[in-house]
Amino acid sequence: MEPEKPQDDKYLKFVKDVQKYVELQLDMLRLNLVEKLSQIVSYLAVVIVGIFLIMTAFIYFSMAFVHWMQSYFNSMIPGFLILGVFFIILFVVFFMLRKKLFLNPMIKKFSGIFFNDFSNEEEKSDEQ
Repeated sequence: MEPEKPQDDKYLKFVKDVQKYVELQLDMLRLNLVEKLSQIVSYLAVVIVGIFLIMTAFIYFSMAFVHWMQSYFNSMIPGFLILGVFFIILFVVFFMLRKKLFLNPMIKKFSGIFFNDFSNEEEKSDEQ
C-alpha cells in the first residue's frame, strides 16, 4: 500500500499557504503599528513644540506686562504680584478643566488613530 501522493501534496501546499498567510498578516500588523506610532509621535512633537512656543510667548508677555505696570507704580513688585495671581488663577482654571481640555481630546485623537482605520476597512469590505 502506497500513500497517495496528490493528497500529501495538497496538505503540504495547504500548510505552506497557511504559513505564508500568517507571515503576511504579521507584516501587515507591523506596518500598521509603524504607521500608527509615527502618527502618535508626530502629534506629540507638534504638541510639545506648540507648548514650548506658547510658554516662550507667556514669558515675553509677562516681562512686558511687568515693565508696563512699573510705569504706573514706579516699582516692578506690584506687576510681579499681579502676574503671580493671574498665573495661579490660570493654573486653577486649567486644573479644573484638565479632563475637558486635555485628557478627552488626547483620548479621542489616540483612539481615532488606532480604531478609525479598522472601521474604515470594515466599511470598505461591506461595500464590496
